[in-house]
Amino acid sequence: MWQTQDGPLPTPRSLGWTWLGPCVAFLLIALILGLWFLGLEQAYRAVLRVFGVEAGPFPFFDVHAITSAIECARAGVDVIAANPCDAGARPHTYSPLWLRAAALPVTRAWSLPAGMVLVMAFLASLFLLPWPRDLFSIVVGVAAMASSAVVFALERANNDLLVFALVAGALWTGHAGLALRMLGYAGLVAAGLLKFYPLTALVLLARERLPVALAVGMACLLVVALAFVPVADDTLRAMRNIPANIFATDAFGAANAVRGVPVGLAHYGVQLPWLGPVLMAGLLVYALSISVRLGRGWRIAEDVQVLPTAERDGLLAGGVLVAACFLTAHNIYYRAILLLLLLPGLLRLARIAKGRAERPIYVAAIGVILFLLWSPAIRMPLAENSGGWIVGVVLGSFDVAREAAWWWLTALLGILAWSALRTMPAWRDLFLTQH
Repeated sequence: MWQTQDGPLPTPRSLGWTWLGPCVAFLLIALILGLWFLGLEQAYRAVLRVFGVEAGPFPFFDVHAITSAIECARAGVDVIAANPCDAGARPHTYSPLWLRAAALPVTRAWSLPAGMVLVMAFLASLFLLPWPRDLFSIVVGVAAMASSAVVFALERANNDLLVFALVAGALWTGHAGLALRMLGYAGLVAAGLLKFYPLTALVLLARERLPVALAVGMACLLVVALAFVPVADDTLRAMRNIPANIFATDAFGAANAVRGVPVGLAHYGVQLPWLGPVLMAGLLVYALSISVRLGRGWRIAEDVQVLPTAERDGLLAGGVLVAACFLTAHNIYYRAILLLLLLPGLLRLARIAKGRAERPIYVAAIGVILFLLWSPAIRMPLAENSGGWIVGVVLGSFDVAREAAWWWLTALLGILAWSALRTMPAWRDLFLTQH
């Protein structure tokens, strides 16, 4: 059995009831997809709407975007400019390295099996998370893994499922010896080559001693450079296809609230072009002040320091990934599945801080994550019945609350990730602190 400094890695026989969440997620998506394949399209769409998910034209619509782009690219079409093979006429928005698969006989017919592979990879990776085995944690796990964001990601078979699986794999393999840690870092580089943002998870290199971290980091940087330099122009063109400068209720990001408030005011004829930058500055100050207060006035750093390695690494990688996505990108809501990486660490922190003032902070963070994961299911019925002014006020208040929740959580993740980073061997080597 693979060993870590905190004990053996999880195996099916040691998981206890922690298997319940992944199994519920599997049964849920199997039921939903079964409705489609039985020809019950209306029921399929109705069930998805219960979760706040607007179904695509057919299951695995996002993996279809990739297979169709590869098929058209093989025929010589510039799919970054336009992709006529895609059922939604979507231009290619992902890394141009996906198009290298045009050397293979990939067609749109591959969408279903490719989507199934992504779905199963994600569901299997959920077993790798170091989930606590108490009843409260199991209930939280089931609620999180059966949430709107997870159902959305599985129905679309977005490649964020692959990113999640590779990050979870890197966290798991990171404790079983140097060879497996190198395999985990290679997986993170592969994920980054295909979707950019996962490269931030290479912050996990800090768990190595400084010479190893620098050597592996330089090797990763070299691989990324060699891969992207030849396709730099296409990469920039593809990134410009990513929706930006818009307010979207099925997305999250720091700029969402900044754009949403002026849009809401413009609906009533109020034009304030200066309001966006002022809001962004104010929200950044708000988040920074929360991080500073939590870092100075509470024992969060001490709690993180005594976490088991797996949970601490999850807070570091998950915190950096979520914060980076939130602060820099426009994220369709299925990317909120990254929040699952944080829950084992927060659940363990809540147990460590039992009886102390810090515990409500960790419990609140768990509650906020569940609220964010389920928020599409809450918002959709409100949006569909927004004709009256009362419902309109409730809907507007909900949007404000959700944006505030994202900002508060991001601020907390900043201090959690920072606290975790300061415990890492590379950091200690760099600043000559004791191990």
